[in-house]
Amino acid sequence: MHQTRLGFLAVFFGSLVLTACSSSSSGPREPVEEGTFFIRDDDGRVVILHGMGIMNSSKGHPERLPTLDEDAVERYALEWGFNAVRYLIFWDGVEPNRGEFDTSYLDKTEERLDWFAANDVHVILDMHQDVYSQYFCCDGAPEWAIEDDGHPFEEVPQ
Repeated sequence: MHQTRLGFLAVFFGSLVLTACSSSSSGPREPVEEGTFFIRDDDGRVVILHGMGIMNSSKGHPERLPTLDEDAVERYALEWGFNAVRYLIFWDGVEPNRGEFDTSYLDKTEERLDWFAANDVHVILDMHQDVYSQYFCCDGAPEWAIEDDGHPFEEVPQ
């Protein structure tokens, strides 16, 4: 397996916070206040992430993968100037059956993460869920993980 670089960022109440600015200056820097937390690169510089969530299309995709290709990743980095993305992964994609991991899903996910790494884009992995599971309408847990004691789920009309 290839090693994929991952970046991490705080997530508050399910909302991703990305700062939309960049800095490539190697000039003098002001000292950072002691006790302040920053993500830093290998040279100790503060990393400012600028990016977006990658792609809601994975929510409805039969393989739980974004409709994304290598050219799009390069475009995000070079034309849009992004250096970070939030990438959705799903428990029902990773472990569709109890104790059985879908290596094809993991390999295809790794391939996409490698595209981002090749373009120096940090990836924030989002183990995503909406309304717990597809069983209830949306995304996340596989059906085998639902314990409903045999009570049917009836969607409430809106």
